[in-house]
Order: sequence, then C-alpha cells, then structure tokens
Amino acid sequence: ACLGRLRWYDLGGTSVTTWLLSDTHFGHTNLLQYQPERLTLLGLPVGAPIEDHDEALMTHLNSIISPLDQVWFFGDLSMGKRALTVPFTGKLHGVKSVWAPGNHDNGLWSRNKHVDQRDWWRAAGWDLAFERRSNPLYGQHAIAGRQVTFSHLPLHGTPDHESTEVRYEELMLRDNGAFHIHGHSHGHNGRIHGPQDRQFDVGLDGNDLNPTSYDEIQDWIKGAS
Repeated sequence: ACLGRLRWYDLGGTSVTTWLLSDTHFGHTNLLQYQPERLTLLGLPVGAPIEDHDEALMTHLNSIISPLDQVWFFGDLSMGKRALTVPFTGKLHGVKSVWAPGNHDNGLWSRNKHVDQRDWWRAAGWDLAFERRSNPLYGQHAIAGRQVTFSHLPLHGTPDHESTEVRYEELMLRDNGAFHIHGHSHGHNGRIHGPQDRQFDVGLDGNDLNPTSYDEIQDWIKGAS
C-alpha cells in the first residue's frame, strides 16, 4: 500500500524535505564494536560510551532534518533499555513515520515474548504507518513512476552485514524485479547494490550517518531504469 506521495512542498516559505533512514541503533552498546567508525564520524574518541554516541548522532541528524521535514524510517531504532531509548528518539526532528520495523524492533510487530512497545513509540512522536498494511514487514510505494518494494531487510539471498551468511531468510522478500529500499546491512553490501543496482540501503552506516533524501531515491530509480 502507498503511504502518500509527499516529496517536498512549500509551507510559509519553508521547503520541506522527505528523508529516508534506518538503523539508528540508539542505546546499542555492542554496535560500536561492529561499527567503530561511527565514533570517528561523530568526532568522538575511540571508546566513547554509547550515551555520547546517542547524543552526538541526534545532534548530527537534527542538523540535517528540520522540524517540518518528513522522516520515513525503515527499522532498528534502538536497543538497550527501550523504556528509555525509545522515548529518547522523541528528540529527533521531523514528522516521523515507521514504514518498516526492523528485526530489533520486534516489540512493534511480534508479541511472542516481547513487550508491546507501540505506546512508547507513539509517545515519542512516531506514526506507526506499517500498521495500515496487511503485512507489517513489507510494502510497496510508487516512486518516479515505478513500483518500489521496501522492508527493513534486503532481498532474499543477500548476505548479512556480519558475514557472508544469509540470515533472516524467512523474513526477506523474494526478488520480483522491482527496485527495493531497505536497511539492516550497515553498508556491508554497498549503498546501491544487487542485480541491475536495484537495491538501495538507506541505513545510516552506508551513508556516512546521513539520511537519504527522496530526491536521491528518485535519481537512483531514473538512472537505473
């Protein structure tokens, strides 16, 4: 299901941009073992605590995203004590929507042994847009005249970010020839990758910790079509 066609508009002379991103991983201490370059990109010393990472990342994102911008999120928001880390994300600028929850956001889409976290997300300003689809993990959207699929995970058969092993296959979409927007890979497979360059990783680690603009997504589709 499409969730709207907003790219940008003019509101009282203010340009509003749509940003796509995933894999913020606020509160995820172990992430810094796998992605130590985050600290360097954020101007922090090696060994800085996750709390410093979280504050610096929030400041960085808010230097790009304005309060009126649209934010389309594709999963893996936070870890640690989510009763604290999810409310922390209320500081993030923008009109925020969750288009696809991630494997670490299982408190949103799985009730099996997981605390229902939806109220925490809503209180932090997140619209749980995925709830308006029959399948919360996948969807499709028309961009640049093409149907684009999206989910947190890359397409079926894509190696995981930690190794050449393919994990979460049971949750991955099969390749149907469409362009696909995802996160999860942490830049492991490249920003644009796959057959005919039809996959785009909007995760922060594959984009120097920057969100991806809707214009960039349009240019990718037009250039690869």
